[in-house]
Amino acid sequence: MPSNSDNWEYVLTPSDMFEYRRVEEKLYQRKTYSYYSTLSFTSDKLYDDFEKEASKNFTEMSQKIESMVKNMFHKSSLRDKFVKSHIIRFRNQQDRNRRLSEQLYKDPARWTASFGVTLMPPKIERGLRRIIVHENYKYPSHDYDISVAELSSPVPYTNAVHRICLPDASYEFHPDNVMFVTGFGALRNESEHLGESQVIGDSGGPLVTPDARDTWYLAGIVSWGDGCGAPNKPSVYTRVTAFRGWIASKTGV
Repeated sequence: MPSNSDNWEYVLTPSDMFEYRRVEEKLYQRKTYSYYSTLSFTSDKLYDDFEKEASKNFTEMSQKIESMVKNMFHKSSLRDKFVKSHIIRFRNQQDRNRRLSEQLYKDPARWTASFGVTLMPPKIERGLRRIIVHENYKYPSHDYDISVAELSSPVPYTNAVHRICLPDASYEFHPDNVMFVTGFGALRNESEHLGESQVIGDSGGPLVTPDARDTWYLAGIVSWGDGCGAPNKPSVYTRVTAFRGWIASKTGV
């Protein structure tokens, strides 16, 4: 359901939108031209069936927009050329933008993985071969907030690039474990310096902890949070052990 002030766009049919007629002086015949256009508008009302052509809301808004277009042309120099306009559908602009964003996020050609303690320049850089997003993930929900990416080529371990192990599904992390989160997000939120917490832009970053043998394990993945490091506003992570079976099914690891 669209919320207040949702951005919507309306689309006019090629055959019915703006028809222009002109007289060909040499041939003495009329020609009709049809134009197709997509225009955006903002609605301050709630329309739960805005996209259903036979609905009352669709009809009501279509008539308003068609009347507005007609009046606009009748006040212009093209008033004797205009025939009619016709709305064929409405689409929520936010939904459309979300679908486009999801397509971009899943395109491995648009991503580069950097390794090491610095980004500018990175110690090691790799392209991505493929990105697999959990099939049950549905934006804007945070459920199943996990994906895996396959690198275009292996990364060697160095003094600056170390491995993080995947825990077994039965591995237990304890409340007194010391954990570290890594990311490249903002360091400040509304001029307040941030400390030991995830921050804006860290989504997807690793939450890691060492065991008694100093072997590091991936306990969580930064998912979301309300603000950055604020009191009584805990950060939320995807629990890796809960998705260990899914990771293995997609990667064989």
